[in-house]
Amino acid sequence: CIFAMAATSMEARVQCVKMLCDLAQKDAHFLELPAFRPQCVQLLEELVADESDDVRQYAVMAVAAFAELASYKDAFLESSVLPALFCLVENCQYETAQMRRTAAAVLALLCRTHPYTMREGLQRQDAFCVVDWMQRVSLLEDARTRESALVVKAFLEDVSVPEGAQRVQSIEEEEEEA
Repeated sequence: CIFAMAATSMEARVQCVKMLCDLAQKDAHFLELPAFRPQCVQLLEELVADESDDVRQYAVMAVAAFAELASYKDAFLESSVLPALFCLVENCQYETAQMRRTAAAVLALLCRTHPYTMREGLQRQDAFCVVDWMQRVSLLEDARTRESALVVKAFLEDVSVPEGAQRVQSIEEEEEEA
């Protein structure tokens, strides 16, 4: 089983995530089954945060392929994949340009159809400050990454933030200043 492969060696994780990339490209109906999807999303959450550059690279590509499927869009919006993708869309030398571009493109895809859910999910997870990220978007050096990131920013800015979330953010900012 593909999922069991990921629990072994680094080479097995690379092969596992490559297989997921291939599977996502096929018109396989089992990908959308409730018995497969949660395990797949959980595995991709782990692989996107893997210690191996190769595993992370292929995991981002797999997320991009699965994000084309409606049921995975919803699942990714509620998962730790979302903040991981945002963290990749930065000016850094640690990840490849392809990873940053793909992460930004996936975020743009998800944001076009689910901007409120995306922003709400990020705030609920409290794992990522989307406001700070939006302020840095225009400073992204790679033009293709910046283009997709600006789409994300535009959609997220158009979404109203619930009162409680704004209040919590204001309190946190006040505490940091003190």
